[in-house]
Amino acid sequence: MKSHPSVRRAHHNIRRGRWNKKKKLYKLAFGLSFDLTISIYVGLFTLFGGVILYDTIQQYSGFFSEIERFLLNNYLTILLVLIIRPLIGAANRPGILFSSAELQLSLLPYSIKELILLCMIEKWKKTLIILCSLALLLGLITPFSSLFLLSVTALIFVMDILMTYPQWRLYQFPFRKKFIYILLAILIVAITRTVASIFHTDLLLIVGLCLLIGMVGIILRDTRGYVNWTKVVQTNDLIIWNIWFINKMSEMEIKPPTRQGLLGQLFRSKKSKKPFRYRDGSAIYRKLWKLYFIDHREQVVQTIGSIIIILSVLSFHGPWLIAISISLSIFLYAQMIAGFFSDGFSDKLIFSIPWDLNMWRNAFLKWVFGVGIILLLCVIFIFLLQGDYLIWIPFQLLLYGSVAVYFIRLLISERISILKKQYKKITWKQTVITVLLFLIVINSVVYPWVSISCLILVFIQKQAWYK
Repeated sequence: MKSHPSVRRAHHNIRRGRWNKKKKLYKLAFGLSFDLTISIYVGLFTLFGGVILYDTIQQYSGFFSEIERFLLNNYLTILLVLIIRPLIGAANRPGILFSSAELQLSLLPYSIKELILLCMIEKWKKTLIILCSLALLLGLITPFSSLFLLSVTALIFVMDILMTYPQWRLYQFPFRKKFIYILLAILIVAITRTVASIFHTDLLLIVGLCLLIGMVGIILRDTRGYVNWTKVVQTNDLIIWNIWFINKMSEMEIKPPTRQGLLGQLFRSKKSKKPFRYRDGSAIYRKLWKLYFIDHREQVVQTIGSIIIILSVLSFHGPWLIAISISLSIFLYAQMIAGFFSDGFSDKLIFSIPWDLNMWRNAFLKWVFGVGIILLLCVIFIFLLQGDYLIWIPFQLLLYGSVAVYFIRLLISERISILKKQYKKITWKQTVITVLLFLIVINSVVYPWVSISCLILVFIQKQAWYK
C-alpha cells in the first residue's frame, strides 16, 4: 500500500499545475497581441530606450545621491512605513495566498498549518526574487551604491517576513475592529512624524515605532484563532487569477462573486425596513449610496488612509513639498471619487433604472464632501504646526475646498455624460482652468496672498461650475 505524498510535494504539484495554466493563458494573450514583426520592433525600441534612459540617469547622479542620503537619514520613517503598509493592506488582502486549491488539499490528510507555512515561504521566495531583480536593475542603471541597495533590499525583505502573519491575523478581524487598528496606526505614524519634524528629534519616531510594535503584539495575542476561510479563499483566488494583461486581451474581467444585491440589502436591518420619507425625493439616493460605501468600505478606508499618509509624509520638508502634497491629495481624491461614482452603476439593476442623475449626483456629493471635511481638518493641523501666516488659513482652506469641488464636479459631469451616452469630453477651456487652479494651489502655500486672487476667479466662474 502506497503512502500519500508529503505535504510539500503535494503543494508543489498544485503550484506547478497553476503555473502551467497561467503559462498557457499568457501564451494565448501574447499570441493575440504580438506577432514576429511587432516583437522585433518592440525589442529594438526597448533596447534603444534602455540606452537613452541609462545616459539620462547618469546625468542626474547628484540627484540620486541626494535621494540616497535622504533615505539613509530617515531610516526610522521607512521602518514605520514598512510596518504600517501591511496593516493597511489587511483591509482587503490576507497577505498569504491560501487559495481554494490549498483548502481542498487540507481536506485530505494534510496539516492546514503546514500548508499555510508553505504558502508563506512561497510568498517570501517570490518577494526575495522580485527585490533582488529590482535591486540588480537599479544597480545597473542608477548611481545608487551597492551597499545602499543591499541594505534597503534586506530591510524590506526582513520586514515583509515579520509582518506577514500580523497582516493575516488582522485580516480576520471584524471590520470595525480592523478599521480602528488601521486608523490608530495611521495616526501614530502621522503624529510622531509630524512632531519629530517640528522638534528635529528621532526620539519620537522611536516612540512611534515602539507603539506600532506593541499594536502588532496585541494583534498577535488575539486568541480566537477564527479564520473566515470562505472570504480568504475568494479573495486569494481573485488575486491569483485576476491577471490584468490577460483581462485586457480577452476583454473579460474577473470579479468576486456577489454576496447580495445592492437593492436587496435595503431590507437587511430593522432600521432599513422603515418607509422612506416620500416628501424627500433624495432619500432613496442617499440610502443607496450609503449601502454602496458600506459594501466598499475597504476601498474607502484605503483612499482616505493613502491621502492622509501623503499629507503627513510630504508636508514637513519645506513649503513647496507641502504645496505639492496638497495638490496631489486633491487630484487623487477627485479621481478616486469619480471612480466610485462610475462604479455605483456597475449593478445591472441600478444601471437599468431611469434615475434622476442630478439627484443621484447630489446625494453622492453629500457623502463626498463629508469625507472632504476630514481631509481639510488634516490640512488645518499641518498649517497650525507650521505656525506661519495663520491669518491666511481660512482663505487657503476656502481655496482648496473650491478647487476640489470644481474638479470633482467636472469629473462627475464627464461620467454622467458617458452614462447618458452623450460622451461630452472635457473642453480645452476647462483643462486650462483646471491647470491654472492647481498652479495657484501650489503657489498658495509659499505665497498665501495668491489664494485671494483665486477666490475672485472662483466667484467669476461660479455659474459655469455649478450649473
